[in-house]
Amino acid sequence: ESDQKRQYSFGNILRKYGVDELPQLYNIIKNEMSFVGPRPLLSIRNKKNAKIRNNVKPGITGLSQVNGNTLLTLKKKMYFDLKYIQDISLKNDLIIIFKTILIVLCGKKT
Repeated sequence: ESDQKRQYSFGNILRKYGVDELPQLYNIIKNEMSFVGPRPLLSIRNKKNAKIRNNVKPGITGLSQVNGNTLLTLKKKMYFDLKYIQDISLKNDLIIIFKTILIVLCGKKT
């Protein structure tokens, strides 16, 4: 098997189980991110929504990630991110963390 094929397979495994997110723990230690919060989006057309999203620290996982992640449209991701921001609580964070652990252990369906 070629190195390129093995690297591709290895990368897919890292992505499938979310291990590629581990380096972001450094950003949590630096207090630049949190465990749970909206992920940064490349494109936000609505300035009001962008301002609301910027009121909380981005997270490694969030409501969008446990409700479809890459299968979601930008509009749906924004919906889940704003819903998370409106309902921030320790209970909701713990639910999101639990769902994230299940996704990591069972593998993503994306």
